[in-house]
Amino acid sequence: MITVYIIVGILVVFVVGFIDVYKRHSRIIEKIDFAGEYRNKFIDLANKYFKDYDRYSRSGTLDNELYVWLTLNVSKMQSNVGTFGVMSYKPANQNYMINNYQIIINTLPKFREGQIQNFDVGSVDDCLLRYIGYLEDYKKETEKNVKNPIVWFREGFKEIISIPLFILSSFGIFSRKTVDSIMDSVIFKILAGLIALVTPRSRGRIVREHKNDRAPSNPNTKETRSRGRIVREHKNDRAQSNPVLADVSSVSIRTIEPVLADVSSVSIRTIEPKATLIQKKTPNGRLLI
Repeated sequence: MITVYIIVGILVVFVVGFIDVYKRHSRIIEKIDFAGEYRNKFIDLANKYFKDYDRYSRSGTLDNELYVWLTLNVSKMQSNVGTFGVMSYKPANQNYMINNYQIIINTLPKFREGQIQNFDVGSVDDCLLRYIGYLEDYKKETEKNVKNPIVWFREGFKEIISIPLFILSSFGIFSRKTVDSIMDSVIFKILAGLIALVTPRSRGRIVREHKNDRAPSNPNTKETRSRGRIVREHKNDRAQSNPVLADVSSVSIRTIEPVLADVSSVSIRTIEPKATLIQKKTPNGRLLI
């Protein structure tokens, strides 16, 4: 009977882990679809606006339906893109910079105000493309995790051992600070480390796990969310850039000798100056030169 309980417990861990991994993969797909739809509608808005654009009045045709849809969803989109949608911005003909400038939120009103420029449209499109590319890369990893039972067991174990802590926290027995302290304790880290021993590695690097599925605040950090708490771990596996040196062993170097003129046959002619003395006499008999 004990064996049956053990088998059932292991199966429960696998099922819980599979559900968690599959939900994470589904969220990634939903975010890719939403980002793609938002980008397509933004491009349609910009194309219609600049199709009849008058450079003198600085106004074009504004599609109100697309503008309203984009504005209603701009907060969600700006939040999802994270640092991909933030930059340092210098307004035209101004001598100051705006740090942490939110590209999408600040660009949309410019269509209605008649202040939109090609740079603004290109900045929004670029940040959306970078975000979609990040999600596509993350999607490949979540697809592998969905097919990996070891990852199911690892994630299921993490979820199960954290459930009692959050139940006690929800009833007020433990504060959130206490729960965080327990999860940061040595015992919890040892348990997590034992599970990490069976964690698969993908192409020599640790698989990223962003449960919030948003762009990371730092490209050199790894973020995981455990029931609302974000843990950032700095990665030390930066790619080492090795300089590529050109092979010059087969390169032939040609020496250019200076060319000197042959002066042996050159005849030199000496020109002697000629002076003519003009003498004139004055009525007094003096010479006038």
